[in-house]
Amino acid sequence: MERILIIKNNHDLDVELQRQLEESYQIHLAKDAFEGQTIINKNYIDVSIIISDNHIEEDTWSFIKMLHVEQSELSPIIFISNEVSKELQAHLCVTYGWFFTSSPIEHEILMEIISKAMEIAQVINEKSIRLKKKKGHSFAYKYKLKDISRIERSRDRTIKIYASNSFYGEELEFFYPFPLQEFLVEHGIEKEFKQAHQSWLVNVSHVRKIFLTDLKLILADGTVVPSSRKFIGQFKEK
Repeated sequence: MERILIIKNNHDLDVELQRQLEESYQIHLAKDAFEGQTIINKNYIDVSIIISDNHIEEDTWSFIKMLHVEQSELSPIIFISNEVSKELQAHLCVTYGWFFTSSPIEHEILMEIISKAMEIAQVINEKSIRLKKKKGHSFAYKYKLKDISRIERSRDRTIKIYASNSFYGEELEFFYPFPLQEFLVEHGIEKEFKQAHQSWLVNVSHVRKIFLTDLKLILADGTVVPSSRKFIGQFKEK
């Protein structure tokens, strides 16, 4: 599920609009740009929305600079205010992926803008991992992270990838003799995946329910993944 960060800057967000957004996207709310920086430091965000009276304030620029470092200079941003300032207008004319809509927010117009911004996000969010089928085999299989729901230590020195929209099938085993925690670091996917169990890595965007007592996770496709007290605290319900 695509993720939207909304920086409210002490502005109220219409309850009906929030409900509408949550039907299609995973929403992160930040009271200001500083809190927004904390969120992008821990989560991959597809589209950022900034509601403000003055979008060129120092905290906003700090957030944008951090977004560019953490993700991409092409990361889409939607600005919302009563009117567009001359400085912001100048940037809108030359900066790819920046959008503006006026306040009060017209829900239908904003949803159309978000749809266009998500098209850009999908183009730049093509991070993937490459894995060898077995030891010494030169052919590498490529997966998009968003399509992988979980990774299992299926047997000794072997992992199984569970992925949708894959040319190779939904389940495929690969040679990997190292601890799963090393897999996260080696492929640079610590934000997208967390260890749920000694034998499981889970895509955090696929988690829908967490059962602390039973120590298990329910994924978007209904799959139940076991967890442990050591790891379950890393997950939050979506």
